[in-house]
Amino acid sequence: MTMKAIDIKYGEITITNKNNPILSKLIRYFGHESKISDSSDIIILFDEDKSVIDTKDIQNDSHFGFYTGLNCSIPSWIDRDNKDGMREMFFYKKPTLINGEFTLIFKYIFNNFEKYNKEYKYNIVPSIFNCIYFRNTQTEKEDIFSIQKIASNETNQRYIFAYDCNEFTRNDIAYIVEVIFKNINTEI
Repeated sequence: MTMKAIDIKYGEITITNKNNPILSKLIRYFGHESKISDSSDIIILFDEDKSVIDTKDIQNDSHFGFYTGLNCSIPSWIDRDNKDGMREMFFYKKPTLINGEFTLIFKYIFNNFEKYNKEYKYNIVPSIFNCIYFRNTQTEKEDIFSIQKIASNETNQRYIFAYDCNEFTRNDIAYIVEVIFKNINTEI
């Protein structure tokens, strides 16, 4: 099996949440995050060329599988058939305990995203949707996909993302994003 070079690209996700605004505020007041409703719009902007994809316009042709473990709010791993007909697995990176708090370390996958250091670094907020997925190689764990919430309001939630463009097509990313946001197991 040939090792793939990592080529990380970046973008932004905007979700126009069509949930009841009063219920959303009440859920947020009690420390929970609202589930994204099926009627909500998920728009993805790819930073490289400013192209836009609405997840309602994509079709999944990559044969992805999403697997959620017990007490997990997002998939523990994602798999799919690769070009060689083999199943390829991408694993959720578990948070690391730092100074008594569990934290995901995003700096490695976002280190080349110029906007991250200028605009977003200090606007990152906690979210059940924040995640990093990695590919386990023979020599190391390579971060290949990530989502982070940035400060926004409940009606138009905003996130940034990073992905390995040698691993995923833009349609793959749109499908993965939609599954993560709309099929998440929330506590509510």
